[in-house]
Amino acid sequence: MAGPLMIFGSPRSGTTWVGSLFDSHPRTLYLHEPDVIEKEPRLPFVPYGELPTDIDRITRDYFERLAHNRSLRSVHTPTLFPKTYRSGIADQARAAIVRVMRAVDAVLPAVGRSRSLQVPDFTAEGDAPFLVMKSVDSIPRLPVFARALPGVKFIYIVRHPCGVVSSKRRGAELGKMGSATLYSDVLALPPARAAGLDKARADAMTDIEKLAWDWLITNEWVYSEVAALPNVYTLVYDRLAADLDTESVLLFDWVGLDRPAQVQAYFDRLRGIDGTGDRYFSLNQNPAKSASKWRQELNAEAQETVGSIVAGSAVGKLFGY
Repeated sequence: MAGPLMIFGSPRSGTTWVGSLFDSHPRTLYLHEPDVIEKEPRLPFVPYGELPTDIDRITRDYFERLAHNRSLRSVHTPTLFPKTYRSGIADQARAAIVRVMRAVDAVLPAVGRSRSLQVPDFTAEGDAPFLVMKSVDSIPRLPVFARALPGVKFIYIVRHPCGVVSSKRRGAELGKMGSATLYSDVLALPPARAAGLDKARADAMTDIEKLAWDWLITNEWVYSEVAALPNVYTLVYDRLAADLDTESVLLFDWVGLDRPAQVQAYFDRLRGIDGTGDRYFSLNQNPAKSASKWRQELNAEAQETVGSIVAGSAVGKLFGY
């Protein structure tokens, strides 16, 4: 079987939802953001400019550590899908271990059990699963990963800028995300320099402007860096959410996975949900309605501000700007 696969995207771009689509497959072993637990200080968060001479080796070593991380945070997902590479009893045993570890972690979070204790895979001997990892903490690192690991497939998720801006702003209002900030390493990237941005100008921006510029600078640079790499699939989240059946066939075919009954049943359940969920990080929402929620959350002035910032960019053209 083909593999492994790594999913990259900026926060609030649908990475967790896309990860759940692949997690629903009975042959996949899904790791949720292992890079939040497993750090690599030798690999810059924004790897641009002067880099370590052994950057490829550092990246490959880091990938191996991520692939072997089985901390509670990495393996626990809202739905524990049955897997064919484990027996039914093993599936139940692993689910029970996860529940117990979650309970202990909730009572004694200070001991950091979710970081140190590992959850066993319980895979049958000689039956290797299809490894899928998802990152939301390292999107600027995608070009480095893709070049250093040509045998690994990568999905790069891009969501409509208004969707990302609206969701991040709502998250800040709810206390779920930090305030809008344009960091110095992002301002050092070519799109920011071409626009003449500096810290003083960035600090004077409104939150909407900061979020829109952050979307543009990061995605424009990543998009240009991976455009010619054959092991990177650029996925427009909004298209997938609007037409899950058609777009997922293309996506799963590229990855090398079929869509058995368990996957189709999960897709059908998602489409059958009426609303957009009442929890900020919930997957229990209709994908098409969730993707277009920004049309009600952002007023015309805010939408125009975002559009004026991303207009004419290569990544903006994906959304008609």
